[in-house]
Amino acid sequence: MAKSKQPGIVEKKDSPFLTVFLVLLVVIAVLGAKYFGFAPSFGRKAKEERPAAEAPLVLVYTAHPMENYAPAPPHAEGVGDVASVCRHLEQSLQKHGVRAQMVTGQRSVPWRESFAEARRVLLPAMEKADRVSALLDIHRDALEGRPDGYSTVSLSGKPIAKILFVVGDVDNPYVEENLRFAEALRVTLEAKAPGVTRGVKVLHEALNGDLHPQAVQVYIGEYYDNTLQEALDAASILAEAVAEVLQKGVM
Repeated sequence: MAKSKQPGIVEKKDSPFLTVFLVLLVVIAVLGAKYFGFAPSFGRKAKEERPAAEAPLVLVYTAHPMENYAPAPPHAEGVGDVASVCRHLEQSLQKHGVRAQMVTGQRSVPWRESFAEARRVLLPAMEKADRVSALLDIHRDALEGRPDGYSTVSLSGKPIAKILFVVGDVDNPYVEENLRFAEALRVTLEAKAPGVTRGVKVLHEALNGDLHPQAVQVYIGEYYDNTLQEALDAASILAEAVAEVLQKGVM
């Protein structure tokens, strides 16, 4: 016996024309959104449209910005010659395709507190940067009693301030890395300008080397033997070496 249909319920079949119509509406909506720029990006295209990360940043600073070169007084009341060398190094690095930023803003503090004060302004700069490739702390030496020309080399008949690299070994887990970076810079500099370096020195002090594996103090010339111009010329050569070392990678 055939079952009777329940009262009130009407059987209904989808029309093929309705299905085609709905599909066409979806296609038109997608194409229209894409045409007017509303379509979402998927897969590889979305990845390609993301901005590329910036290149690593070299932070240039000086823990002793008041240092001068002769004939100026040994120390300025405020910002001295060494700050000018820092700025020149920053600009020279940029000319060689290296992202560089001079970090400033230290408060005037007693001499022995200057490294902690430099650290205070370095940490926010490092945190703000996407990546940091090196920290260069620029100084000038003071070697009273040394013979004339001790920290000067003649390159193509032009006097250039010699460069000394210094690494601190107190509270510094990156001593070996700091030394490797300093030695790479020294070797590269000597290849470009024989005699321009005074070597690599380790001081039993805390010099902020713990902030980065490629952190180093750079003494460019010294007060009694060099002028500001000789230090600026040395910074130009240093920028070439830094660019080359970073390109090769030493870590």
